[in-house]
Amino acid sequence: MSIFLNQEVTPKLYVTHSEIKHSSNQEEYRVSEMSVFIKNQQEVNAQLTSVIDKVNQLVEASQLEQSNNFATLLTRMEQQENVTKQLLQNMEDQPAAMMAEQLEQLTKSFEHLKKDIETASFVNQAIMDQLTFQNKTIRHLSRKLKEYETLYQYLLDQQHKQGEINKEISERLALQEAFHETIRKQLDEQKAQTQKISSQVEYLKATLSEYVNHIMDKIGNVYTLISNNLSGSSLAHLGLIKNNEQEKKEKETLTQK
Repeated sequence: MSIFLNQEVTPKLYVTHSEIKHSSNQEEYRVSEMSVFIKNQQEVNAQLTSVIDKVNQLVEASQLEQSNNFATLLTRMEQQENVTKQLLQNMEDQPAAMMAEQLEQLTKSFEHLKKDIETASFVNQAIMDQLTFQNKTIRHLSRKLKEYETLYQYLLDQQHKQGEINKEISERLALQEAFHETIRKQLDEQKAQTQKISSQVEYLKATLSEYVNHIMDKIGNVYTLISNNLSGSSLAHLGLIKNNEQEKKEKETLTQK
């Protein structure tokens, strides 16, 4: 019995012909919520910065306006002081009636000036209160902005660490895939070797069976030949035995006589 073995054909069990791509699953299966949050936080930080800049501009404008008001008030006080000095000088040279009239006018002028000063004081207090509130708001926004910057930096660090972890996982997956590919190749080679050994065993079984059948046929022929030979010699042997027994009986009879 013959066996056919094609040594040029190598089995490729579990071998894929498509290119295996190793990539992170973050782009395919997961939306990066961290990136979205960071982007939104950057927009909020930009808006806060713009608001703080506008508040600073308003504070500077209020301070400038207040400075102008104080300068105007000081100018009016200087003018009033000059007028007062002039009146006092005139009072020395004028009669008492005229001095009383001028004193009354001076008193009215002082009353108007007092009202203006009180009004300016109220306005100044309101501006100071507004500036204090704005200053507190700015400090609060500044603290929040620093907290957001710290959180933003923390998120950036975490994103960087996550990227390193994803890179390490990708490398390990690549190594694992290479290991699996090696195992598949070894399985293919083992299967091919097993098929080869199985074919050789079948060939040996068939050859041994033919050889045993041939031996059995030879043994059968020899047994038949021996049987035939034994059959002819047995008859002659039996006749010889009978003759010997008869001769023995005759001798015994003669001896007894």
